[in-house]
This record gives sequence, structure tokens and C-alpha cells, in this order.
Amino acid sequence: MKEIISKGFILAIFVLPTMAIGQYVDAGIGFGTSWYRGELYHGGDAFFKQMNASAGIFGRYNFNELVAARLSYSYGKLEGDDAFAEDEQNRSRNLSFRSNVHEVSLRAEINVPGFDPYNYRKPISPYIFAGVGMFFYNPETLYQGEWIELQPLGTEGQGISGYEDRESYKTSQISFPVGSWHQVCTN
Repeated sequence: MKEIISKGFILAIFVLPTMAIGQYVDAGIGFGTSWYRGELYHGGDAFFKQMNASAGIFGRYNFNELVAARLSYSYGKLEGDDAFAEDEQNRSRNLSFRSNVHEVSLRAEINVPGFDPYNYRKPISPYIFAGVGMFFYNPETLYQGEWIELQPLGTEGQGISGYEDRESYKTSQISFPVGSWHQVCTN
């Protein structure tokens, strides 16, 4: 009997907090695509050849039906390549890059009509969000069969005549995610 009570107590310690905050805390995963659009973007089939999978995870705490805080991590890969250019001048320039991008962000979410995961007559809940994050990247290029990091090379003109004081770009930057979206209540 003593063993049953102690095991029940241990189980209650782990289960009750989860049950008590279940309506306030949720988590999820997401999948999508990432692609680059810039000077080395050449459109057409190149768009699909340079598209990559992306993914993310998040945890959210709903303070009440209107306000939530969300912590998330996202990963994507960007790449561009003159090999896909239609005009000979860009193809002969022969520039390319790739970079993994990792982002961690914290944001506030405001549920416009109020979030009610148990209201089946109102299964979609739009929200707006704003926050701050940090993303990390390190572009590389393929040179003679080997991937070379670009930042140490000073590809933004660092060290050339007239730009001796120009600093290298940082491989981490601050981001400010803002926007709107909707969540679907599937309980």
C-alpha cells in the first residue's frame, strides 16, 4: 500500500502540472521552403533549383485569451548561383553562395477575437505578432571543388585601397519579426 501511494504521489507531481497548464501552454513544429532573391537570383527554373526545405519549432504560453508569448527556432538554407543566369555576362561572372540560416526569436502575440481552443463554431483565430530575434549565417562559395567561407575574405570591400577601416560583416544579426497569421483550433 505504501508503495502504491508513493508511486501515485510521484505520478501526480509530473502529471498534474501538465494537466493544469495544458490550456495555457502549447508547442508545435512547422515545415516550409526557403529561397534567395537578389543579385544571384535569375528566375525561371533557377527558382525551383535553389529552393530548399525549412523547418522550425516553437513553444507558446497563453497568458489569457488575448495575449501569448512565443519562443521559436527556425532553420532554412539560402543559395544563389550565376550558373542559372540566362545572359552570358552573368554566367561568366561565375558567382555563387550558400548559407544555412538559424533564427531564435521571442515574440508577443495578440489574438484579435480572443483565442478559445474549445470553441468549435469559431475554429480559426487570427492574431498579430511582434518580437525580437537573432539569426546566424555564414555564407560560403564553391571554389575549385571546396567550400570556402566568404566573410573572412572581405567580399564587402574590406581591406582594399580606400576602405582599410571598413569592418567585416557580422555572421549574426538582430531580427524583428512582425506580421499576422491565424491558428486553427483542432481540439
